[in-house]
Amino acid sequence: MASTTSMISGIDSTHVEIQEISLGRRIDVFTHRGGRGYNISSPQFELDEEVILFANVTYNGGSCWGYDVLFQIDDPSQNTYILYGRTNYTGIAKTRFYLAVHQPGILGIWKVTASVNIAEVVVIDETELEVRWNIADINRDYTVDIKDVVIVASKFGCKVGNEGYDIKADITGFKYLVPDGKIDIKDIGEVAKRFGTTY
Repeated sequence: MASTTSMISGIDSTHVEIQEISLGRRIDVFTHRGGRGYNISSPQFELDEEVILFANVTYNGGSCWGYDVLFQIDDPSQNTYILYGRTNYTGIAKTRFYLAVHQPGILGIWKVTASVNIAEVVVIDETELEVRWNIADINRDYTVDIKDVVIVASKFGCKVGNEGYDIKADITGFKYLVPDGKIDIKDIGEVAKRFGTTY
């Protein structure tokens, strides 16, 4: 537990302690694709998509209603964006941003840090999401080709927790472009549907 003089959550936090998890105070940031759990990465996104961010805020297991959550978003080019959301009666704050096709420096790993002040203690959680030009370009060579099909096919049947499971190959599931924890014919089909596209 350390004090700080930084500006976090849009308040002067000179006398506020900043902690990742503290005495029943919790925040969990995730996207509409996944990433629930403390410091868990989200599944990948592609250009021309909207990213919906959520933060679940709890105190001693109960939902925190009416709390302002700051979402700090750092893109691969080191640009920082600040968005806000207020928790609803279930303790969930929500905000969104769009991955514009012609935005420079958009491809790569994005880091999202959510913070909230709960009873004079600022708690944080982080998630990362990878933005790719095409979600079916598994090996990131800017072409969806036979190499990508082979990668997904070689992981066929793997599930979360199995050796060999690779979230990059788990492209879609029950909901379109939302991984379902297993690599199956839907994932191979998505690569095949995009076969031949180039950046």
